[in-house]
This record gives sequence, C-alpha cells and structure tokens, in this order.
Amino acid sequence: MSPNIVPAGVFDVSGNEKDSIVITGWVVDRVLDPAKVERAWATVVQTWPLLGARLRKNKNTSAWEYHLYSSFSPSRHRYGFKHTHKDGPIDDHYAYARPTDSMTLTVKDNNDALFSDGGPRSVTQLMSEDIPITFLQVTTFTDASIIGLTTPHVLCDGHGNKEIGIALARILKGETVAPLPEGDPLAKYAETGKTSSLESPPSWRVFGLIDSAKFFATLAWDFAVNRDIENRELFVPTAEAERIKQQAMDDLRKEHGDSEDIWISTSDALVAFCLQNIHGPTTSTTPLNVLYSANLRRYLSDVLPRPYLHNGACTVITPTLPLSAISSMSLGALALHIRRTVSEQTARPAVEHWLRWRLANAGRLTLFFEPTGAWNGFTNWRDMKLMEIDFSGALPDNEEGTAKCVYLWGMSFQPFPVRNFMGLVADDPRGGIWIGGFLSKRVWEREDGFGRFIRRGSRLTTS
Repeated sequence: MSPNIVPAGVFDVSGNEKDSIVITGWVVDRVLDPAKVERAWATVVQTWPLLGARLRKNKNTSAWEYHLYSSFSPSRHRYGFKHTHKDGPIDDHYAYARPTDSMTLTVKDNNDALFSDGGPRSVTQLMSEDIPITFLQVTTFTDASIIGLTTPHVLCDGHGNKEIGIALARILKGETVAPLPEGDPLAKYAETGKTSSLESPPSWRVFGLIDSAKFFATLAWDFAVNRDIENRELFVPTAEAERIKQQAMDDLRKEHGDSEDIWISTSDALVAFCLQNIHGPTTSTTPLNVLYSANLRRYLSDVLPRPYLHNGACTVITPTLPLSAISSMSLGALALHIRRTVSEQTARPAVEHWLRWRLANAGRLTLFFEPTGAWNGFTNWRDMKLMEIDFSGALPDNEEGTAKCVYLWGMSFQPFPVRNFMGLVADDPRGGIWIGGFLSKRVWEREDGFGRFIRRGSRLTTS
C-alpha cells in the first residue's frame, strides 16, 4: 500500500540540527507497569500517526518527507517500544546525580542503553531502515523506573518532546489527546523570504569561501588543542541561585543607582555566572559572541497551533565583546548585557525578520561569530518544566501515590561533536536548578572557575 506522504517543515529542515537524534529521559522514583506504558504509547502514536512515520528523501527532489502507513505487519511496526528490566536497585546500574546542599559539578553518566537500547542513532539509519521515527523505552529496577523518548530533531525540539511526554502522561491517566494540527504554519515565512538580499540579523553572517577557510582552520586548531570535551552537570541549590541573582542586582544598583528601572531574570544571572566560570581573567581581545536560544512558541503564539511538536528554537546573539570583558565586567553588567539582547531580539519584528533570513539562507554556512572568533551557546529549558510531567498513571493497579521524576537526562547523537555549549536544563521540583554542558576538561576543572564546585556536597534527604 502506498504511504501517505507529509513533507517535513520548512523550518525543521533549514538548520544543521535536523541531522541530530535526541533522547530525553525521566528517572522516576517508583516501579512502573511497562504494559500500561506500552498501551498508552500505542494510543499516542495512533492519535498522532506522525510519530510512527518513516523518514525518507524524495527520489526526485531530495526533499525530506514522512511516509505514513495505514497497514502494519510483524516486519513493519506501527510504533517503536522496548521494555528492559534490571535486577536490583537503580543505584546498582546507574550513577545519576542528586540534589546537594551546595553547588556541585559532576561528570554526567551517559548510559544511553538505559534510555534507548535499540533506538535510532542517526538520520541515515532512519532514512534507510523501515523503523518508526520515534522510540519509547521503559527500564524498570526493583525501586525505580526510567522512561526514555528518542526522536529525530527534524521532527521536534525540546518543547515538542515535552508535548509528547505530556500526551503519554494524559493517556496513562485515562484522558484524551487532540489530534495534531495539519499543515506547515511557518511556510509563509519561506515564501516571503526567498531573496538573499535580506539584511542579516544582528551578528549573523553568511560565510563565503575565505571566511569558511578561516573558520575551519580555527575549528581544526580548537579540536587539536581541546580534545577532551566532557559532558558535565552542575546542580545549583535554590539558595545559591537566589544569591547569584542578588549579587547581579546589587552590582546593577551600584552601577546604575536605584532610579533606573532595570530588571534581569534568574536565568540571565545564571548564564552570566556560567560565562564568567568558562572564561577566566585574560587580556585577550579575541571577539566573543554568545548564542542564547529563545522559542517561537512564545513570540509567534498566534501563528503556531497547539499542540505544536515541531522545531521552534530561535536565536538571540549578544553583541560582540572581547574575551577580556567577560571577567572584567561585573556579574550584573554581564547579565544585563544578556537581558537587553534578549529583549531587543525577541521583539515580534526582529523574530520574524530572523525567521525569514534563516529560511532564505537554508543550506548555506551561516554563523553568529567572526571566522576566527570565540563563541558559546546556551539553551534554556527551564520553562518546559520537564521534571513535573506526572507518570503516576503508569503505576500498577494495586498501588497508589505518585511517581515523581527525580532526575532528567538528555543526550543527542549528531555528525558533529558538541562543544562550547551549556544549557539551563530544568528546575528540580524539590528545589534547585540543573545546568549541563559540553566543555573541555581544562575549562571544567580550572580552579578559579567551575573547578571550585568539584566536591562532594551532602545529598539532600527528600521525600
């Protein structure tokens, strides 16, 4: 039977992130019923058939598209699912981080087999094999469970994974889920943005031959010098997050007085704090730009229907600063630098201009920093509240209570290694904020930076 073909969204295929596979995982403090989860997952995929589609390239145009089938067989599965059981408690198999009473930096335990054993690992695999584009795994222990969701980034971003997680939780509770809206709401921006004469958004540029050569030479040198990229995570207790923001606000009062109406968010202060721990004191004048992701769902809420699974990350780029400025500026001044950039570049006209420009330049090498410059990237998932998704509906029938998420895990597989990137991952419902990142071991362990937090804080006892 011929498949129903749905083209991938114009925005979804316009960036390099389309080549990534993303895994989002929830560690839950109760033993869940895997049969319940599988039945609920089958219902989610039945309601949202796109989750069971096959990813393909059009043979004539090479355009990415989803092939949806209405009939299935033992060799063509409607949905991807696996249950794995591990004897013994979770601590015998997985060393995940816990909240601590002080800021603590740990090397992340990326045991992806507990979250996605047999799930897709590359877009090439999805394009060539007859497997659904999404995969759900439940791993049970004697005292806990893990739910792992694997998706291709071309299908959805972090907010989209949240929508899928919420849909699963709702079905588990016996609720219903609305069908996905049809069509591509962002296609109209591609139709009005075909011209290459659009002015580049702040700090963005299209790299030509010479700039590309400089960039790849600089990148090769960076790979040679910083081979030891590590994925670590920092837990920031609530009191420490409040102290960091208060320090930033105190700086601003000293520098601007009380008369000016100046505001920064906790996230602004935390990003500034991380930047100052990444870049120590230096006299270097190397230009630095920082990418900070925002989301179109907030700024184009009247354009994007709900539930909206697909990609919506837009970028805010800080004006260029010399590396030396990161440590010489006060924490408050750096946080305000970030806040003002966010405010200016997320105004509706700025967001729509950026969107048209990106779609008009899809397939070209576009970067947000100078060819030989320095850069950092930050994502912010705090408002997704991923740790608050309630999977209690998956508890066995004879059990009551709630199934709480005690740890959120994420990982991605992509052709190009991640580096110079950090993310504000989640607010822990028990208090505190989780931050993760990919930086060199040298940066992580610098004594006047993140190295201060490589110590064992006592674990908080929470019910």
